[in-house]
Amino acid sequence: MVKKQKEIINLLDDIRDQSLFVHNDKLDGVSFSTEDFKKRDLYLVETLSILNAIVHNGTMLLYGSHGGGKTTISKLLGQFLLNKTEDEINKAILRGHPQLTEEKILGNLDFKQMLSPELIPDDGDIDVKWNEFVLSEWKIIDEVNRLSHYTQNILLSLLAEGVVKYHNQSREVRQFSVFATMNPPDAGNVDLPIPFLDRFAIAVPITMPDYSSLKTIGKENSFQKNNNIRSLPDGFITEVREDVETIEFSRDAEQFINNLISDFGLC
Repeated sequence: MVKKQKEIINLLDDIRDQSLFVHNDKLDGVSFSTEDFKKRDLYLVETLSILNAIVHNGTMLLYGSHGGGKTTISKLLGQFLLNKTEDEINKAILRGHPQLTEEKILGNLDFKQMLSPELIPDDGDIDVKWNEFVLSEWKIIDEVNRLSHYTQNILLSLLAEGVVKYHNQSREVRQFSVFATMNPPDAGNVDLPIPFLDRFAIAVPITMPDYSSLKTIGKENSFQKNNNIRSLPDGFITEVREDVETIEFSRDAEQFINNLISDFGLC
């Protein structure tokens, strides 16, 4: 587990060194237990984003001003943690829009089977061609507060149960990480009801980068320098998730977590 931890931290340092994503807010009073990293700072956004990626079916909401890097960090981590291309990550992004339809979110019925009845399976149900958003392990919902209440209801079963449904068919999505971004309210936004917000395990405020960060972030075609960053090997995150699920914690720790959740629920 320590070796995997080192690989993830080295990746975060590479992203920071190349100014692809620079936020300096820290998790004060928290430190690594591993001796090699006890003196390393834990940066708020990147640390919580990694935690969301390494737990089973993590769901995270990043909210804050335009241009704060919410979508950027979600895309970068998807590329390098899962060894995906930027294009592969982009294809699985669900971009919030009030007119987003069920077909644009989930998929469509197999057009060939619709035109050729002899191709329809024996059970009589036409196959569904699921969209990349459904198929991808790494899911980004950009500007989630631009989704209509109808669209939010479509996503509820995915966030809550890991299942999507279209026509007579359903698909279980067994392993995924969801990153949703939310900008400040404006005329095009929709209120997100409590049951929908409750499906996100963690919400992180994203502030604008400070002055020193703005001087470097995105300069010198930073995104063109991605080739200098080594992606983690295929299957790496799956192995980490399996390791995380074996971590034991005390009954006192479990009670503390339950009390914490209860207090936040009352708020």
